[in-house]
Amino acid sequence: MYVDDSGTPSLKDDTSYYVISGVIMHIQDLHITGEKFAEFKKKYFVSNYKKDEIHVHEIYHGRNNFSELTLGEKYKILSALYNIINTMPFTAITVGIHKQGMEDQYPQWDTFNVAWTFMIERYDMFLSDCSDPLGNLVIDESENFIQGTTVNILKEIFENGTNYKKINNINQEFSFFPSHNINGLQLADCISYCTLKALNTCDKFRSYWDITKSKLRNRNGNIRNNPISITELTTYKTTNDKLTKENVELRDTIRNLTEKIMLLTPIKDEKVGII
Repeated sequence: MYVDDSGTPSLKDDTSYYVISGVIMHIQDLHITGEKFAEFKKKYFVSNYKKDEIHVHEIYHGRNNFSELTLGEKYKILSALYNIINTMPFTAITVGIHKQGMEDQYPQWDTFNVAWTFMIERYDMFLSDCSDPLGNLVIDESENFIQGTTVNILKEIFENGTNYKKINNINQEFSFFPSHNINGLQLADCISYCTLKALNTCDKFRSYWDITKSKLRNRNGNIRNNPISITELTTYKTTNDKLTKENVELRDTIRNLTEKIMLLTPIKDEKVGII
């Protein structure tokens, strides 16, 4: 699994959400992602940014070599990008947390730790359904990951498990790499930034989310353990301490989760979510 993030876990900035996303690919499919990204870049990465990596934040905000792009050109590139991503063979797991909502509801929880915990739990569950259930972790050398407590958090999870489960299917020797030469990390960036912008109700990125949401980890056609109350991005939410009518079928699943997960429900103001 290739992992990247968007936003920051700190409350001392202007971002409402912190997002960690992972994309899972079988080693035999890596060349497909590379070929599709190469095809995309050959057509859409021209001029000053011909040799740049795919970094959605820089494209959208016109940073560095993308500074001369018009708004229409940005949307043309991004629409093409998310449409070609939808043809790639991968599964996505993405965790989005409303930071102030977490602080208000569960001040004892650390946003960064919680995001990683949910990510690793769900990756391990995904692997447990596979015939060859040992997976690796490749993590982007982002400022949050390097300067944060990622190494300590992961070592603790691997050694002692979480309140929900033991981690049995992930190789404990994880690695950090810069993203510019690794297609999987650039793909994880595309998913994480799209999630962040969609959670912040950016219409364009909501449409990109709709293109790629079929890539989310699922079982029997339903997104599993998915977000707790993130408006239209979810198939599960709570209202005033009661399950909404359309989610009665998820009640037994929710009841079987551990105490830690149960603490997340209900959330009246729709501020904390796991996708």
